[in-house]
Amino acid sequence: MRIPLIVALAAAAVLAVGCKKKTDDVVVAAGAAGTADALPAICSTREDLEYEGQVYPGAGPVSLSDTDARNRHGIAQRNLSVLQTSKERPVEVCGVRAELTWLVYAECADGSHPFEDGQQAHAARSGNVGPGGRCGSIVDLYMITCPEETYEVYMDMYMCGADESMQ
Repeated sequence: MRIPLIVALAAAAVLAVGCKKKTDDVVVAAGAAGTADALPAICSTREDLEYEGQVYPGAGPVSLSDTDARNRHGIAQRNLSVLQTSKERPVEVCGVRAELTWLVYAECADGSHPFEDGQQAHAARSGNVGPGGRCGSIVDLYMITCPEETYEVYMDMYMCGADESMQ
């Protein structure tokens, strides 16, 4: 399976955070500084990432149950004036395409859409802000300008339902 370069780069950043080991109800992530942070058990379902013949253990998407996929943070909230995101609590989607689709359908307070297409949405990406979210995935930051203000929207593209793909 071929993985887009952006996904591979994000995966490499995830690997820089450290390794994970599963306990009974949490996953313990050994951070770069040697500290251990407890992650929800859901994070133990993270897949491996294969890129250009290399396998990166635990650097792929988190496989969510149907219930968990339906309850991802921000998945159903598109009104930017109501949505609250942060590095620790980003909008959770599956893949770059889903990030861009979510952004194209996002609404400003007056009901307008800040982007006409995925290219405009992609241009609003400030970059990644490092590991965050529920499972320590690489989180992207988008700066979205609406008539009322500019919103910071944090997104985790590694939260995938059973019928979704990062592609």
